[in-house]
Amino acid sequence: MFLQQPAVAITDFILTLETIILAFIILNISVKSKLKGVSFLFYISLALGSLIGGIVHGFFPDIGSFWNLILWKVTMISIGLVALFAWLIAGNLGLPKYNKLILYVASLEFIFYCIFVLFVDSQFKIAILNYFPAIIFLFISFGILCFRKNYSSLWGLAGIILTFVAVWIQEAQISLHSIYFNHNALYHLVQGIALLLIFFALKRIISKKIKS
Repeated sequence: MFLQQPAVAITDFILTLETIILAFIILNISVKSKLKGVSFLFYISLALGSLIGGIVHGFFPDIGSFWNLILWKVTMISIGLVALFAWLIAGNLGLPKYNKLILYVASLEFIFYCIFVLFVDSQFKIAILNYFPAIIFLFISFGILCFRKNYSSLWGLAGIILTFVAVWIQEAQISLHSIYFNHNALYHLVQGIALLLIFFALKRIISKKIKS
């Protein structure tokens, strides 16, 4: 079976490979910490969402078909998991004393998000709107660390700024080529770079805890 939307599907699969590699690099850091755990789950959730998104775009792109509907909702829930773990990373970085409270509130919000996606509306913009507050909180947390002279967080700040650029590209439907490299494929490319920058920040921050 040939890929129906090759550029979008292939860039999704590349994102899957990237995030799996980054997740296991984090997992292999020789330290036990909550930040390490939630960072690993953050990238694994991204890998799951990208993988299923690639399958949808590549093999089941017909909106309204059974498999498109099922797989797309799973993709949306995976993106919700990404937002959940982004909240937990941000809380660990910026407000570690309130980790439990942030976990409870973020988990409750994730449950409501899943209900909404499953039974009300599963447009991609819903995932973006759900993800946006978490990524803002993560940006603030990296900023707090930078203010405290932990300059590894600058990588994270740059990555989040690039994430905003990626979302803008997706929403404005900016493409390199309308057929061969559309706005979704360009979104994946820019987002892949952003996730790599965030990884650099998290890896350095987690590794510094070994020395502290």
